[in-house]
Amino acid sequence: MARQFGLRESYTEPRSVYRQAKARGMTHVTLTDHDTIAGALRLADERDFFIGEEVTAFFPSEALSVHVLVWGIDESQHAEIQELRFNIVELAAYLREHGIAHGLAHPISLFAGGLRPDQFELLLLLFGLWESHNGSCSADENGLTSDVLAASEQLLPRLAERHGRHPAAAALHGFAGSDDHSGLDVATAYTEIALGADDDPLAALMRSGGTTAGTHSSSARLAHATLNLLLKGPESERREWPARLLMKGVLRSDLPWGFLERRQGRWLAGRALSVAALPPLRLGRKPPSLVRTAVSETARTLIHGNLFETGLQHEALAELVETIWQRTMRDSLSYLKSFGLDEAVRHGEAFKVILQTQALLAPYLVAANYYARQRQQARSARRVLVDQGLLSAHGPQQLQHVAMFSDTFNEVNGVASVLRPMVNYAVAHAWPFTLVTCEKDQRSEPGHEVFAYLETFSLDIYNEFPMVAPPVLEMLRWCEQKDVRLIHAATPGPLGMVAVLLARALGVPLVATYHTDVPRLGFFLTGDRLLQETLWSYVRWFYGQCDVVFSPSRSVQEDLLEHSVRARFEPFEQAIDPELFTPARRSEQLHRSLGGGKRVLLWVGRISPEKGLDFLAAVLRELEARRTDVRLVVVGDGPYREELQRVAPTALFLGYKDGEELATIFASADVFVFPGRAETFGQVLLEAAASGLPAVAAAGRGVDESTVRDETALIVAPGDLRGFVTAVERLL
Repeated sequence: MARQFGLRESYTEPRSVYRQAKARGMTHVTLTDHDTIAGALRLADERDFFIGEEVTAFFPSEALSVHVLVWGIDESQHAEIQELRFNIVELAAYLREHGIAHGLAHPISLFAGGLRPDQFELLLLLFGLWESHNGSCSADENGLTSDVLAASEQLLPRLAERHGRHPAAAALHGFAGSDDHSGLDVATAYTEIALGADDDPLAALMRSGGTTAGTHSSSARLAHATLNLLLKGPESERREWPARLLMKGVLRSDLPWGFLERRQGRWLAGRALSVAALPPLRLGRKPPSLVRTAVSETARTLIHGNLFETGLQHEALAELVETIWQRTMRDSLSYLKSFGLDEAVRHGEAFKVILQTQALLAPYLVAANYYARQRQQARSARRVLVDQGLLSAHGPQQLQHVAMFSDTFNEVNGVASVLRPMVNYAVAHAWPFTLVTCEKDQRSEPGHEVFAYLETFSLDIYNEFPMVAPPVLEMLRWCEQKDVRLIHAATPGPLGMVAVLLARALGVPLVATYHTDVPRLGFFLTGDRLLQETLWSYVRWFYGQCDVVFSPSRSVQEDLLEHSVRARFEPFEQAIDPELFTPARRSEQLHRSLGGGKRVLLWVGRISPEKGLDFLAAVLRELEARRTDVRLVVVGDGPYREELQRVAPTALFLGYKDGEELATIFASADVFVFPGRAETFGQVLLEAAASGLPAVAAAGRGVDESTVRDETALIVAPGDLRGFVTAVERLL
């Protein structure tokens, strides 16, 4: 990653690296810079140090390079190696002839550079020592190298015959190295060597390799290493401030780590920061401060945490950054929430802090993308090796883990009614599927991961639909741990936006479902055409990010295309359980209970303005003016319930129902009414039809596909009060 930012591969002083390695228990140390031994020569006076380098070698007449580590060399050997490195076959022969200890570095990463299977086979024959544990590589890469080593004893004779070349060893052996460029992870991956009678570590390593130990890479490690390199460098051609030069000098030394790895040093640093974090004396409520939050949380972690136990603990630092981000975001949103919207916009400092705080996410998102590509490359390399017969398959191919992000699940609405049975079905069939939502408290359930939101707020036009601020870094870490291979955005709200962000960071496919006609919903709630067009712009952007968009009906797909939503569309088939919704459930006793001897008109759904319930109330009043044998039964709940009870006082409100109870109500009614104005499909129309309940519905996109006109439903033009009433009377 350093090269992407124009940085050198390391700014750490060689003596600092040596001291850190010794402090962390290494009996012998080597330093292997790329194609130079200048840094290593500065440690040549240390008896337990081996001069080494990482040689960039090439296949003859090709641009593809590989990295070969050599140890225990002198300046003349370095010069000869540099001359021979443009022919890897000659280089390998020279190293063997002169008894120079050497090994192949991070071999799986070579596939990303275009390594062919025949070249990989040649490397198997040329080098008997392979780096099977590289601290800067993912566990997937290191595990694959270990598998190659385990198969090598049976594999090498076959390759020797195929290529007509004697292998360098009867079986490949492994070694480990930290491959640390930032100075943060010196000696965090290492090799334990069983010494022979000659007591020569390098000779013993070449004979039988060693036992590898230590940590693998992670997105957190990559993020911290890159940030550390940015702080240490790059070199500037212009004059720098003394303070920056001092900071660079300190960071390039081992002084910070030597100090912070001591408990007393961490305590002193934490106490000093605690004092620095004290807020200034000021009356009234103070706006949040990213710096104060960062300093106070860092102080607390230094005093009570394990941030620098035996070196920097990357996961602990990532959790600290996440805590700082969450606390600053929570404080800022809470500060703004304490004012009305008009007043909040005048508090620009809080908005500024929110924008500044997002900078904390950037390194982790960039590093997550790089780390995800590392893992993907390892999986691709494994497939190549299996296809070439160099490795055996690990067993049947596993289904890829899908994470679906949704802003709703427990609420009463059509989206949630689709998602709940989906989760139950996935759990029952042991699918690697997890629905991700946010609530007040975090919890994990089969098929459902609930994260604690930072803050919740509601839009003025729709107070009953809460919006949340999700914990982005926590969700990123969860996706990495679960090895999520596909992300599905079920809704286009805050969780949907996080789904887009994480899919891009992790380099995985993103799909989405268009459940809700957001632009028309916005217009029905406000009557504002400008808002409707603004929402269409957002819909175009959001669904334009997706590899696939599932639409519940052909008419919805046509509508999206008409509004220039550019995506690959696939049908999201709607279905109901015919064993649950059936005419056989009709109960005359329940019919009498619901209607009180009258004919029962049924409406089911979320009681909200966009459902056309003001129109339904007008229909009811017109029917009651004509006849006395009808009663409206409303099943559901929502923000418009109180108003609907006021304008339709004779209606019976049952609240939320589901399962067999709901199915029995469907079967026991006489007419189903569906006046909705912003529906993408209308699942309840299928449930009514399956229950043998005829319907009257307002025409609209999606309705035609959920009904059979004049068979399961009578369709009326939207807003046609007389036509709707006539249709209902016709069915009665």
